[in-house]
Amino acid sequence: PPRWVMEPQDVHAPEGMSKLVLHCHADGFPTPAVTWRRGSGTQPGSYHDINSHEHAQELRIHSNGSLIFGRVQEDHEGYYLCEAVNGIGAGLSKVVYLTVN
Repeated sequence: PPRWVMEPQDVHAPEGMSKLVLHCHADGFPTPAVTWRRGSGTQPGSYHDINSHEHAQELRIHSNGSLIFGRVQEDHEGYYLCEAVNGIGAGLSKVVYLTVN
């Protein structure tokens, strides 16, 4: 099953900050696929594809699984879910909260 190399953590970032990185790096054999999803609303539990977010053009997922924000905006604040799965075992998932101030 996958294992964390760099487990995602909650982050505080100032609005307007350029190039914020949320790490989510997992290892395993076969190599796990990492996906990020954005929380819907103010409580964790409901998530949607990050590419459907209205500011998706400002977000990209690096090949190592990190989520990169080109420029932090106030409405980026919220819950993010990182999942790493490779078909062996249960896979990994971690919810983090991005605070923008």
